[in-house]
Amino acid sequence: MSLQLTTDNRRNQAIQRPERIGKDEMNFAEFPFASLRNRGDKRKALVYKGWATDAHGNRYEQEWITQGGSLVGIPTEFDERVFIALVAISDQQDFQDRRVELSLYQIIKIMGLTHNNRSYQYIENSLERLLAATFTSKQAFWDHGRQERITTVKGFHLIDGYWLRYKEVNREIAEEEGVPGYILWSEVVWNSFRAGFIKNLDLDFFFSLQSPVARRLYRFLDKKMHYQDQYEIDIFDLGARMALTRYAYPSKVIEKLQPGIDELIIRGFLGSAEVVKFKKYTRLRFTKGAGILPVLEAAEVHHSEEEKENNSSGEKDPKREVVDALLECGISEKVADRLSNRYSRERILEKIEFLEFMQATNPKAVKRPSGWLRRAIEENYASPDNFTTSEQRAAEQDAKNKKRQALRDRFFTEEERERPPSWIDQVYEEVGASEELQELTDSLQQYLMVRMSKAVYEMHLSRIAITSIDDTTAVIAVPNRVNLEWLDARLKPQVEQALTQIMGYEIAVQFRVQEFKD
Repeated sequence: MSLQLTTDNRRNQAIQRPERIGKDEMNFAEFPFASLRNRGDKRKALVYKGWATDAHGNRYEQEWITQGGSLVGIPTEFDERVFIALVAISDQQDFQDRRVELSLYQIIKIMGLTHNNRSYQYIENSLERLLAATFTSKQAFWDHGRQERITTVKGFHLIDGYWLRYKEVNREIAEEEGVPGYILWSEVVWNSFRAGFIKNLDLDFFFSLQSPVARRLYRFLDKKMHYQDQYEIDIFDLGARMALTRYAYPSKVIEKLQPGIDELIIRGFLGSAEVVKFKKYTRLRFTKGAGILPVLEAAEVHHSEEEKENNSSGEKDPKREVVDALLECGISEKVADRLSNRYSRERILEKIEFLEFMQATNPKAVKRPSGWLRRAIEENYASPDNFTTSEQRAAEQDAKNKKRQALRDRFFTEEERERPPSWIDQVYEEVGASEELQELTDSLQQYLMVRMSKAVYEMHLSRIAITSIDDTTAVIAVPNRVNLEWLDARLKPQVEQALTQIMGYEIAVQFRVQEFKD
């Protein structure tokens, strides 16, 4: 049993930082809400049974069961994060209505996900599981309005329904609803919100945690340690509340919890976690940390703890830094150690920067990155043509993104901007389009966007993607035969003229219907 990781209190001070504060429903913070996995959990239900003591010292048994739908399964740890995002949106609307208007784009932003088709699909699947999930409680669910636990067996859902505009095929219904989407909280959960059985939750901290165990443990301990600096709990009871599989030995439960405990200590939420023996029982005693650290600051603290064992001065070993950088590039530790002894740190890091530039701009030119890097260091390669540093490339990309967003903001409403990633993204993925082709498509669309009416652009030109181009001809993918025939008959000259202006020489255009592999 390790549980020995602690933070240096002198360095682990509360950090002044902007926070996004959301809310958490406290019944769902205390009892198992979802599996800690995103796939592969074959359990039909998550079952918690434990004992509690009331204000008069009387002990009573609690039971909490989470069941999933037969087709979609039990809720996953991703669903738990979606739930926190949904509560955050309700909080932004001051919990005014069970029907909470939202868009999936809002959820993606709160969760810090990448804005692509996969994220949209994950959230859609999550809403299905949350809708199908059934919760059963006996002497576990606290009714804050009545100030008592519900003693009878009570079953309820989390949400009673949801609707997404972009999935609606009936235009009249879409126009009647007039919003991008909504969820409908169940009456039981909504009453708990309205009765005030909620607590603040640091959204930035929660969504920045890497381990599902850390996220789940944070929600639980944040409730339990809100007004106290220490908290003890039986190890098996904690495992059941975390929705772990049942284990026979305390050491196995601790092994499963360890990654989450370590992360919470490194990040400063916990100061320590230690095993405490009480008669024949094994308990965990948690001590509150001095203050939450941002991710980068926490990483520095974590590395310093490791370095103390090898470096009494606490200074970072420059050679170790270079060796680690070479290992990340695929070079073996033996070769990395030899290179770091033979060549300067500046020379090695420079060649790594060259490699990153080549991989970003012309990946086919470097077939074996580790071999290329080794030769570049040994033979002292000069910088590649048109070389720019990673910081310069990031700044250029940021400028392009801002320009694209400004143009989108000019021509599209907020609802239109929050739709899922376009058909063009699917084409890019299917054909493996280079960054240059994607940028050329963006330039073409921007050129056409300002020269065509919005109706014509949106109907016929918003879904075109350049898939190849040479000195004379550009091949442009379109979604279907109807688009192809319409563009060929009416807009081909305008598209050719636009490309000619962009490229600086005459370009012919061929439209082709894009097909996708199954």
